[in-house]
Amino acid sequence: MLITTRRLFDLCARDLMKDDVLCISQETSIREAAHLLAQARVSGAPVVDAQGRSVGVISQTDLVRFLDQGHSPTHPNRSQDFFPDWQVFDDEPAIPPPTLAEGLPPDAVYHHMSRNVVTALPDATLGDLARTMHEAHIHRILVVDETERVVGIVSSLDILAAVAAEAAIADGD
Repeated sequence: MLITTRRLFDLCARDLMKDDVLCISQETSIREAAHLLAQARVSGAPVVDAQGRSVGVISQTDLVRFLDQGHSPTHPNRSQDFFPDWQVFDDEPAIPPPTLAEGLPPDAVYHHMSRNVVTALPDATLGDLARTMHEAHIHRILVVDETERVVGIVSSLDILAAVAAEAAIADGD
């Protein structure tokens, strides 16, 4: 995020966005997508087609919705037994617990993503971004160029950081 000396409401998406965006191919498995989100420590990412154009978003909410619809993670080649830590003896080899990502199916992420993508152009104002997030009940907006290719992402935390920086300036910090 690039915060300039401009006033808060003069900032636009290009000033606030992160341009090192994790983009996930629509053919990626939901299992791999969950792993990529966890590795990047982000709660969601744009899903793109072969030309890099935004076709959706995959988020933790989508993964929870998938599990809530009656799908249960599968853990092949894992014992169904569960032993709490206090029952494991020191001389037994430790078996790492399965992760949620390992239990997800190999379906393409395209089948589980949110298709209602909210995008903005790089010159969208901070006010427009905040209003759109609020009205759509979302936490991130994809910043795209005129061909719908993802060039950045603005999250609600990016907007809060800009507000906090403005408050620090106003307070003389």
